Amino acid sequence: MGLELKNTALQQRVNCMGKQICVNTDRFYTRNHLWVKVTPEGNLKIGITDYAQQFLKKKAALVEFMKNPTVRDSIEEDEVFCTVYGEMYPDPETLKAECMAFDVISPIAGRILEVNESVLDKPHLANTCCYDEGWIAIIKPTEDWTISDTLVRPERYVKLLTKAGKSPLRVL
Repeated sequence: MGLELKNTALQQRVNCMGKQICVNTDRFYTRNHLWVKVTPEGNLKIGITDYAQQFLKKKAALVEFMKNPTVRDSIEEDEVFCTVYGEMYPDPETLKAECMAFDVISPIAGRILEVNESVLDKPHLANTCCYDEGWIAIIKPTEDWTISDTLVRPERYVKLLTKAGKSPLRVL
């Protein structure tokens, strides 16, 4: 699989679990519902997908990185390096307050070059513009990096969404 995708961000809408999900065609996706856009320098800009942000139930309230300081930290493929938490909401069955949490799992091994300070200050950007200002981090892949089965093209991600059966989030 090569890195060639359409340069313009065309959007495709998919009905998934009763929700209209937007998929941009100018980036790759993971099965864990992250989008990955290759920068001109060959780095990977990563964010949560429209699918993931819609299952937060409420607007994102907190974006938390696992390591401090995160920038320049090495990360491994499949490592959770960030969590996006939704706002608290009441659960009518248990009468307790809950929130949804979405773990951001690195699709590649590399080094974090940049963390989106805007999304740390305004977590709701992960909801309102998840494909633009709501990005999470930029990762520089290891030198021996190649595209693996971890990243899928937009057409394949659309097919995955039509088969999606449960939310990618955990309840806290």
